[in-house]
Amino acid sequence: MASEEPKLQKRAGKAAYSGRRRPSTRMSGFKSHSEATGGSLRRLPSKVYRASPQSPLNIDFILPEIASGHFSGFGFYYRSDVTVSLQSNREWFSSRFHTNYEDPLSVNKCGFIWQAEEPNDFRITLTPSRATDIEIFNAECGEVWHDFFEGARDNVLKNIHTFAPEANFYTRFGEVVIGATAHEKPFSVVVKECNRCARFLPINLPAERHTLSFSNHCVAKRPCRHKGFGIVNDLDKGVFVELEYGFQLECRFCKKFVVNAALNPQRSADQMKEDSQRRRYFELMIAEMSGVSEQLAFRHKTGVELASFIWEKFGKKCFKCGDRLRTAREMHLDHTRPLALLWPLDETATALCGSCNSTKRDRQPKDFYSQTELVELSKFTGIPLPELLKPLPNINVLKALIERCDWLVDDFLNQDFLKKEKDGKTSAELICKSLDRVLKISELDFGDFSFSKKWNDHFLA
Repeated sequence: MASEEPKLQKRAGKAAYSGRRRPSTRMSGFKSHSEATGGSLRRLPSKVYRASPQSPLNIDFILPEIASGHFSGFGFYYRSDVTVSLQSNREWFSSRFHTNYEDPLSVNKCGFIWQAEEPNDFRITLTPSRATDIEIFNAECGEVWHDFFEGARDNVLKNIHTFAPEANFYTRFGEVVIGATAHEKPFSVVVKECNRCARFLPINLPAERHTLSFSNHCVAKRPCRHKGFGIVNDLDKGVFVELEYGFQLECRFCKKFVVNAALNPQRSADQMKEDSQRRRYFELMIAEMSGVSEQLAFRHKTGVELASFIWEKFGKKCFKCGDRLRTAREMHLDHTRPLALLWPLDETATALCGSCNSTKRDRQPKDFYSQTELVELSKFTGIPLPELLKPLPNINVLKALIERCDWLVDDFLNQDFLKKEKDGKTSAELICKSLDRVLKISELDFGDFSFSKKWNDHFLA
């Protein structure tokens, strides 16, 4: 583990319509690494193995004796130009432990971390759909521990397996045996540095939304011009590269344990409520415009709660990983189509477990599900497959907002909590900018209409 010396840390970017954050009033107590900015990338070699449906690639993991209270863990990254299925000789292995990006240029990851009595040896089998090469990068296993785990709250350690293998800080390594002859593929895996732990961890370029060890910085696809986030230094080529979505400076592990775990307990109830409201302004706007929320409308129309309906429709299990959801309360209702594109939570929602919903975050369906899963999701939700592959804005809501623009600026945006200025910006302004972005990708001609212009005209009147 790299040694650390503190230095000042830049702030991360803000969500598209979340409002500007208040000036810093609390510190996590941790600073960025003295030798890492989080804004550099390089390329590392991988090992390549030949495999086929008749002769799959086996990876055997043999764990050392694990100290009491510590974690066991394993992980690796892989890539192939065809679909690869993963199985194990152990029943506890699940599809939740790996990604399934079918883009042949994208790297996938597989990993798990647990703190329970499990077998100390197991096999992962990778079976391609046809004879091909499979790239393997950084296959490791062993005892996992980090100072951040000491005394960590239960809710912080919850779903820790979703952060493997970037969470796997090995204190003692086990043995990894790959059952085929390898040759090296130089400069094949793009890795980016974390400004907290100084590790270089894999990312996907150009498919930035196929996230691995870093979360994206921007939600909407546009040049991310923040240096370090979207303009990164390619150390191998000696040039700066401009990204579309960009990546957070911290890896997902450091974001969780160094930043969020330290700062969230310091947030007041008012701050938590305020952030929750910001995330739901679009939902509130749609509900207030129509006079009723889609969830309430569904209950009045059918006599059934929306959550119960979705839970039953998806067979009481997570659509992504297939884990059983014991009750509708245990299920996470996911906006199948993005709320940022004006799609409210309705009967087209998807049933996910907490782990998969956390992993999906703000990604569009095509960036989270495989092609096969998208076909099934279309059947479950009734959303045409082309709309899942390329989500477009909710044109009916967009047209209604344009027709009722006077209501939008005179009533909804004119509320005090939306006009309150923070760092020179108001939430009303940011909502209008987000709506203008929706206009641009709607593929309809609305002339020179602009929500921002309408708001500014109203504000200056």
